[in-house]
Parts: sequence; structure tokens; C-alpha cells
Amino acid sequence: MLGRNKKPGLIQAPAPFQPGPTQMNQNRSLLLATFFTALVFCLPLQASPPPEFSNSPITLAAKSDQLSMDQAAAKVREQTGGRILSARAENKKGRTTYRIKVLLPSGHVRIVRVDAATGAMD
Repeated sequence: MLGRNKKPGLIQAPAPFQPGPTQMNQNRSLLLATFFTALVFCLPLQASPPPEFSNSPITLAAKSDQLSMDQAAAKVREQTGGRILSARAENKKGRTTYRIKVLLPSGHVRIVRVDAATGAMD
């Protein structure tokens, strides 16, 4: 006897595939492995060096007979007896000066500017 919904001569399609938990975990693992493999191949093998800035005040001072920022900081440290907190180069009207922040032995913070060409401190 035929069932109620079955007609003679028709083939019933199988139920659609529904992956179980094991199949889903395998698919997820395969997807993650593929992602991380692609990520590794996309990363550069060696970091490139930073670009050269030949017009920066620091580079200009280092190329000539001017004081470098390290030399200016050492001079301020010797003159004040303090601890250098920060230093940066400034270029105003074509002249390079170093702005150096120093912690004095008295506990006060002072900003000293050093002219790179002359070494004069203010």
C-alpha cells in the first residue's frame, strides 16, 4: 500500500543537509586556520626603516658644526645639576634651538632654550 502523500512513480527528495555540532566545529576550525594562514602571508617579513627627514632641525644640526640635542641636554644638565625631563628641537626664522625641560634639585621645573649654533642658554 502506498502512503497518503506518496504517489506512484515519484521519487521523494532527501531532506536538506543540516550539519551537526561536530561538522560545524570542523568548519569553524578550517575557516580559522585558513584566515590565520592568509594573515601570516599578508604580513611583511621585515619592518621597513623609518623614512629619512633630511630637513628636520635635528638632522640639520647633526650635519653641521652645531650642537646636537644630546649635547645641548648634557650642557643644561651640567649647568643646572638637574634631571632632563624632555627635549625637542624648534626651528624659528631659520635658527635651530632646543627646548629642554629640566627638573632642578630644588624641585622646580624650568624650561631652558639652547641655541644650536652658539650653544647660548636662556
